[in-house]
Amino acid sequence: AAAGEFLAGYITGNAASQTILAAAPLVVPLLGGTAAAQSMIFETFLLFRAPLTLSYNLVSRVLPPFTRMAERGEYDALRRWSLRLAFGAIVVGAVAAAAGAALGPPLVEVLLGAEFRPPVAVASPAAAGVILATAALFLQQTLAAMAATRRLAVAWLVGLAAAVIVIIIGPADPAQRTALAFLAGEAIALAGLVVAVRRA
Repeated sequence: AAAGEFLAGYITGNAASQTILAAAPLVVPLLGGTAAAQSMIFETFLLFRAPLTLSYNLVSRVLPPFTRMAERGEYDALRRWSLRLAFGAIVVGAVAAAAGAALGPPLVEVLLGAEFRPPVAVASPAAAGVILATAALFLQQTLAAMAATRRLAVAWLVGLAAAVIVIIIGPADPAQRTALAFLAGEAIALAGLVVAVRRA
């Protein structure tokens, strides 16, 4: 039963996190965006997700040490680590937002073509959101090590709900709305994961 509950929480959390991460190109046409806007969002997110994609390779190396710490009862150390990671993500995310605004559009244009150049209102939240998503990925492993996957699932589901709310009430421009929804979802999920680690 415990193993089933662990897996159910982990799978649910991962499904919600991947929905936040990957749904933007699918949402744009549902909001009335053009095919060009959908392509622009897809290519921008594809390029900006490079740091997150690289981080997936580190997850398998992070989980075993975290699990050993949890087995030794070193929860306070895991909690301190989670707070430092979250604080670092906020600082780096703010820098990424500024860099995304200044460098994101020309970078996408140079690497992928002028037709995919995103507006600043898309590039900035997308860049910041990727940093928060990367930090959330590692915090998720902390909760897995603590066998607190139910809390993990709740954090990601709340983040997904926040993204949906922004999709519903966000700016009129479909591309901008989806980029802001991504950022909001990752930010709320990250906050929820920190709270979950603190209470686990």
